[in-house]
Amino acid sequence: MKEQLIIGAFNDPNVSEENYKLFAESGLNFVIMNRKRPKQQILAALSYAEKFGLSCIVNIQVDENLLDCEEFKKYKSFAGFHVFDEPIVDEFESIKAKILPIAEKFPKKLFFVNLWPDQWDKNISKLHASDYPNYVDRFCFEVLSNVQGERVLSVDSYPLMYAYDGSGRDMLDGRHLETLELFARKAKEYNAIFHLYIQTMSYGKWHRKPTIEDMYFQFFVGMAYGVKRFSHFCYYTPGGSCEDFSEKDYAMVAKNDEPTDVYYFVKQVNSDMQKFAKFVLNSSWIQTAFVEGRTSFDEYTGKLYLRDRKNKVNGIESIESEFEAIVGELEYYGEKAYIAVNFTNPCHGKANEIKLRFSTWDRACVQTISGERIIPLQDGVLNLSLGVGQGALIRRG
Repeated sequence: MKEQLIIGAFNDPNVSEENYKLFAESGLNFVIMNRKRPKQQILAALSYAEKFGLSCIVNIQVDENLLDCEEFKKYKSFAGFHVFDEPIVDEFESIKAKILPIAEKFPKKLFFVNLWPDQWDKNISKLHASDYPNYVDRFCFEVLSNVQGERVLSVDSYPLMYAYDGSGRDMLDGRHLETLELFARKAKEYNAIFHLYIQTMSYGKWHRKPTIEDMYFQFFVGMAYGVKRFSHFCYYTPGGSCEDFSEKDYAMVAKNDEPTDVYYFVKQVNSDMQKFAKFVLNSSWIQTAFVEGRTSFDEYTGKLYLRDRKNKVNGIESIESEFEAIVGELEYYGEKAYIAVNFTNPCHGKANEIKLRFSTWDRACVQTISGERIIPLQDGVLNLSLGVGQGALIRRG
């Protein structure tokens, strides 16, 4: 059976056969149930999900009584529980207390918790941690280490921003790569699967609407840090009185259950990213280098942090680029492999030229969303042209 990336979405569809069919047709295969629903509606959703080959996790943060529902076991689509979204440190103990009951009643089912991103630099006290790495460290030690089955370490880091100075200028959140590196290291340390939410809609004052190039960008950047699973935020357009969402903010599906332009962007991106499924599922992350371009527009505010990171990875003697780039080093079936990404802000529409000099290779196999090709190397040099938001998987040819 062909290997498949797990690609999910937050804010599950309204429960109907037609809506679950639409969900599946977008290339999504993992339903993150976060909306409060009566048990019978959840069972109906699991039935529809099963019909269309989807997996679902049921939200117990909004209704803990669902832990007593033995009927979930009847459905192949039932994958586990969405235990908590964005907890603070004080909530770790109560989350940990659910690990054993879930393992006993629903063995081998997923115990899913998603953490806050690093946006608390001025209000870290709200997380009740000394700093952001301490927040992640404590979750891994106090909660994740006690999960005996499949471990998933998840974060929702959304990099597509407007500048905080109120100018309306587009920027990339300067904490995004730092967050991804922290989670990549912790996932490796705790033998966990790294799950990343990607920004699929605008919300609040600072987060802009993504383009299709932005979505490719987030996938490739995640791959360079060893992300194994992705989910879109959001599927169904959020409603209610939440101040973070206004009428101009919409997701893949509108409140009338009709697909938006975002739906069709996501459908195309999901299809293209499945081409990398075998690599993503069978590779392991080692490290990621940030490459400061010859021409810099100071698009990424995290450079001061990243300058401390190697501009070089094992097996590559040197990396040069016209603009900012990142190169992830991974192991794939015992061999070195790399994910090179054009790290310019996609909304600025800049392609990037990247030059990599390999130590021992005379040929490279380069895979992009357009396909795969073998490229002979002269003196070990590979010249890559990466379009807006694009990346490439590079292996020995």
